[in-house]
Amino acid sequence: MQYTWIDILNCIMGTFSAMGMIFITYYVYRLTNKSSRQDSYFTRMVDLYYKIEEDSLLLVDCNEMSQIHIVKRIEVNSTIMIYYLLRIPGFYKDRLNFMAILYDIAKDPYNCNKYIELSNKFKSFCWEIRDKKKSSHSMSFDYDGKEFEY
Repeated sequence: MQYTWIDILNCIMGTFSAMGMIFITYYVYRLTNKSSRQDSYFTRMVDLYYKIEEDSLLLVDCNEMSQIHIVKRIEVNSTIMIYYLLRIPGFYKDRLNFMAILYDIAKDPYNCNKYIELSNKFKSFCWEIRDKKKSSHSMSFDYDGKEFEY
């Protein structure tokens, strides 16, 4: 059986094509996996934030027996929110300060000033979460009101 140069060239090109497809598939998987994790964790963090906020309002108006249950819910939800904050991919410069406020709330749920700080930190977290590096597949939330140029 004789092989011609065209057969050898087809074999080499097929190998490069297969390696290229594997690379592209892995790259797309990695981008979508990171993006879906970020969306999933962020959605859970928003739910936990609203539960903590709701429980903090209930904490003021309840009797002692129901306050115990509300305090336990706040402690647990704050701890779970710390877990998601540490697991969420992307860059956030005040991550440790945000985690410290959540930790303080878990330790002392009766301190109402911490809930105001939590609200401010969560707002800045929502605006500042992004990729560590600016690349072609990332988008910044900084919008100055001008039209987009393509």
